[in-house]
Amino acid sequence: MFIIRPVTLFQEFAELFEYLHTKSPQDVLVLTPNKRLSRFLRDGFNQYLASRLSDQAWPTLACFSVQGWLQQVWDQLMLNPQQRSILERMPLSSMQERIIWQRVVSSHPDTPALLSTKATGNQAMEAWRLLRQWQVELPDNGDDNSRIFAAWSDAFSAECESRGLVSSALAADVVMGCIRDGLLPCPQSVLLYGFDEMTPQFQNLLGVLRENGTEVAELAWQTQAQQIRRYEFVDEETEIEGAALWAQALLQQNPGQRIAVVIPKLAQLREKVERIFTRVFEPQYLLPQQPQHAPGFNISAGQPMDGVPVVAAALSVLACNRGVLEIEAVSRLLRSPFVGVTSELPQRALLDVELRGGDLTLNLKQLRQALGKRVGEAGEEYRYRCPNLNSAFEHFDQIRLSTAKKQLPSQWGQVFLQQLQAVGWPGDRTLDTLEFQQVQSWQEALQEFATLDAVCGEIDWSSALQYLTVMLKHNSFQAQTKTSPVQILGMLEAAGLPFDHLWLMNMDDETWPPAPDPNPLLPLGFQIEHGMPQSSSQRELEYARRLLQRLRTSAPDVVFSHCLMQGDKHLRGSTLVADVAVQEFNLRATETFAAQLFRQRDIETVLENSGPRVANTAEIRGGTGILKDQAACPFRAFARHRLHADDIPVPGMGLDAMERGNLLHKVMELIWRRLRRQSRLLELSEPELEDLILRSIEESVQGFEARHSVGQRFLQIESRRLAGQVRAWLELEKQRQPFSVVFNEGRKTVKLGKLPLNIRYDRVDRLEDGRLFVLDYKTGKQTINSWDGERPDEPQVPLYCVANSSKVAGAAFGQITADEIAVKGIADDDSLAPGMKAPEALSKLELPPDWPSIIEHWRTVLEKLAQDFMSGVAAVDPKKAGVTCRYCELKPLCRIKEQMNSDPTDNDGEAAIGEGVAKGESL
Repeated sequence: MFIIRPVTLFQEFAELFEYLHTKSPQDVLVLTPNKRLSRFLRDGFNQYLASRLSDQAWPTLACFSVQGWLQQVWDQLMLNPQQRSILERMPLSSMQERIIWQRVVSSHPDTPALLSTKATGNQAMEAWRLLRQWQVELPDNGDDNSRIFAAWSDAFSAECESRGLVSSALAADVVMGCIRDGLLPCPQSVLLYGFDEMTPQFQNLLGVLRENGTEVAELAWQTQAQQIRRYEFVDEETEIEGAALWAQALLQQNPGQRIAVVIPKLAQLREKVERIFTRVFEPQYLLPQQPQHAPGFNISAGQPMDGVPVVAAALSVLACNRGVLEIEAVSRLLRSPFVGVTSELPQRALLDVELRGGDLTLNLKQLRQALGKRVGEAGEEYRYRCPNLNSAFEHFDQIRLSTAKKQLPSQWGQVFLQQLQAVGWPGDRTLDTLEFQQVQSWQEALQEFATLDAVCGEIDWSSALQYLTVMLKHNSFQAQTKTSPVQILGMLEAAGLPFDHLWLMNMDDETWPPAPDPNPLLPLGFQIEHGMPQSSSQRELEYARRLLQRLRTSAPDVVFSHCLMQGDKHLRGSTLVADVAVQEFNLRATETFAAQLFRQRDIETVLENSGPRVANTAEIRGGTGILKDQAACPFRAFARHRLHADDIPVPGMGLDAMERGNLLHKVMELIWRRLRRQSRLLELSEPELEDLILRSIEESVQGFEARHSVGQRFLQIESRRLAGQVRAWLELEKQRQPFSVVFNEGRKTVKLGKLPLNIRYDRVDRLEDGRLFVLDYKTGKQTINSWDGERPDEPQVPLYCVANSSKVAGAAFGQITADEIAVKGIADDDSLAPGMKAPEALSKLELPPDWPSIIEHWRTVLEKLAQDFMSGVAAVDPKKAGVTCRYCELKPLCRIKEQMNSDPTDNDGEAAIGEGVAKGESL
C-alpha cells in the first residue's frame, strides 16, 4: 500500500468541509478514486456551505475522480496540441480500444487457432493497462503467452500511431510530460481522499507534482464503530432478505439515516438483490399494470444495457436483418410491448405458441408470411394474423434492401433508427419512468456508437450490430433514482463514504478475501513480483484486510453477514470477521403484499367438481386422448379438450419423443403398404428385406430434411438406429400365425354414448380364421397393466377392440425400443404371437377371466368415461398423483398442491407430486 504523508484526520465531515472552505479552489485540487466519492464530497460541501452561507455564493469545490481529472486536463491540453505531437492524437474510448485489440488479436499471424478473439482481446487490453499503470515492461524470458502478447502489443501500438490515436492508459504519462515541460500549471496542493492503494503510475504523477512545488496530502475520515455484530443465514436468498428487512426497519425508525448494504458480489447478484429489495420496499410492483419507477433504494451497480427491456426489444428488432432468426428471439419480439401496437399482442402471443411448435429457426420472409397469413390449413380464417406488425416489417425490410452494404457506424446508427421507427419502437403506450430513461440511454449509446467511425471505417450491417451489442453489454444502465438514504454498493464504491448503519454481506470464506485471478497473458511470477492486482492470494488477503478495516470505521453500527450454503456447497465465515460474535437475527418478513390484498377481499370458497355439460360436440377436439385424460384426471380432460388449455411448446434440437414415434409409424406404414401380408415378408431374401427397410426409412425422413434443427448427419444416425429396430421387429412378426394387414394407419369415427371420437388404428390384421388382431406400436415402455381397472392408462387399444368387438380375437402393444422388441397383449389364443397372454393368466389384473367379458368390461369402462366427460365431470382427481401429475403442465391451473396441503387425511399426496413415487412406475 502506498501512503502519502501528511495525513489529516477528521472525526466529522463538517470539519473536513470547513477545512476545504478555507482553501482557494484555484489552489486546491481534491482527487478521489471514483466518481461516486467525488460527487459525495462536492454535494456535501455545497450542502454544508448552503446551511452556513444561505445568502452568499461560493466557489465550486475542485473535486474529481482521478480519471475525470486526467480527462479534463487532456481536453485542456488539446486546445493547443502543437505543444506536444502526441496531443494531436485522439484519445481512445474504452469501446474503441476494445475493437482495436480484438481486431489485432483476430488478424495477427501469431494468434493460435480456435482462440476466442473477443475474450482474448479484452484480456490483452487489460494486460496493456496493467503494464502502463505499473510502469514496467514485459520480461524477455516470458512464456509463450507473454511472447504472443508482446507481438500483439507492437501491432496495437503501430495501428494507433497510423490512425492518430492514443490509449487512455497513457493519459497520466502524457500529463506528467506536460507538467515537466511547463505546459500545464500545477495547483498549490493536491488532497487525496478515499485511496486504499495507488498504482505506480499515479504515484509517479504525484511525485512530478511535488517536484514542481505542489503540496500533496491525504485526507481521511473515520468513526469508531460502537456496535459490531455478525449474522449467519441459511442461503444467499435469506441473507439478502435479511439485509432488506434490516434496512427497512432502520428507515422506519428514522428516515434521515444514512444506511448502506455493501455486497462484494453485487455485479453477479444484482438481479436477485433488486428483486428481493423491491419485494420488501416496493411490494406494489407485483401488480401487472403498476408503472415502474426508480425504487426507494439506490443500487450502484447498473444493468448491462443490452439486457434492459426497451433496449433488448430494439436489439431483437435489429436482429431481423439476419438471414436466419432463432425462434427464441422471434418469441421475445412477438411478446414485446415495445414493438408494434398493443392491440395485436393477444394475436401475437398465440402466433408465438404456433411458431414454437415448428422449427428452431425461421427467416424474415417466413415471419412476415406468418404475420400476414389469412387462411388456416383447414380453410378457416387464420386467428393469429397480425396485419399491423406485418406491414411494419414490410417497411423494415424495404429499408434493409435499399441500404448500402457497407457504411460507417454513424450511418448505420441512422439506419437502425429508421428501422426501429418503422416497427413502432418503443411502442404505442405511454412509457413509465424507467422505460423513458432507457430510451434516453439508447439515444446516448447511438451517439457513442457514431464515434466508432475513427476505428472501424465502413463495415457491413452484421459487424455494425455486433459492435453495437458489445458496446451495450459493456455500458451500464443506471436508473436516476430519487434521493434515498438506503444505498446498495460494491466494496470499492463504499470505501470512504460515511454511514450511520453499514451491513457487509458475503463475508464467507469463499468470497472474502477474493480468490486471485491473474492475467493469463502476463507471467505469473512477474505479476507477483510487482504486486499487480489479483496476482496472488497473499496480496488479495492484505488488500481485503485493508479495505475491510476502512469499512469498519465508516459507521458507528456495523453488521457482517454470510450464508452457510451456496447450492450444495457448505460455507463458513471469513477469517477476517472471525473476531465478531455471531448473533441471532430476529427480524422476520411481514405478511406479503399479495397476502394482504387477498385478506382484504371477502372470499367465498366453493368446491366445484363439474363444468357445464357438452352442448356442441363440434367444439370438442381430441380423439382417444379425451378418454386417456379423463381416466388420468377428469380436470385434465376438461382443461385440455374443452378449455383448450395447452402447454407452450419448448423447441429443441433433433427429434422429440413424439416425432420419433411418428417416424416409426410412418416407416411401418410404408413397409406394410408394400407387403400387405406376412407371407410376402417370409418370401423376401435378406438383401430384399434390407432394401425394403432402407427405402421406407429414406422416404419417411424426407419431411425432416428441411428443418434446421435436424441436420443431415443426425438423420443418418437416426436412420441407422431405426433400421436396426425395424429389422428386429420384422423378425418377430415372422414368428406370428399367418395374417394379412387390413387397416394400416387407418382412421375411423366411433361413438361412445353421445361422444364422437376420431380414432386412428396403427394396424389391424386379419387372421386365417377371419378374425381381427389389433396392434398398437409403442416407442416407450408399456405393459398390459395399463388396460385394467376403471381408469385405464392407455384406453386406445381397448377402444379399438370395442369398436370391432364381434371380430377381434386379440390386441397387443408392439413395443419397439432400444431395450426391448416385444409383443405384449391379450388374446383368447395366446399362440397368435410370441408374448401374448390368455385371459386366464391375468389373475393379478382387474380384468374378467375370458376374452368376450374383457371386451364388455372395456365397453362399460370407456362408456362411463365418455359419459363423465360429456356431463362435465371435472374433479381434480389424479389417478396416481406422483405419476399423473409429474409432467402435467396444468398444475398452476388446477392448484393440486393447495388441495393436497389443505387435506389433513392425505399423507402422501404432496410427497408423491414432488417426488414421483416409485410405486406409480409399476402401472
